Amino acid sequence: MIKLGSKVIDTISGFTGVVIAETNWLYGCRRITVAADKLQDGIPIESQTFDAQQLTVIIEDTKEIKSINTGGERGNPKRTGF
Repeated sequence: MIKLGSKVIDTISGFTGVVIAETNWLYGCRRITVAADKLQDGIPIESQTFDAQQLTVIIEDTKEIKSINTGGERGNPKRTGF
């Protein structure tokens, strides 16, 4: 099974990178989005999405992925003008 954070290679195109997303579709289609682990001419390569069957795991990341709150701190809103 391919997990988020694993390094994979597409067996057809040779595209390599890290798994950043997984999408499961209604009749069993499982698609994996891979972020490139290289730059092309100093510019990041756009992430690509593949069928799970055509990907092979190179390195399985065993680190737990923890969700983080990236919204920043929010105080209670203050009412003004009433």
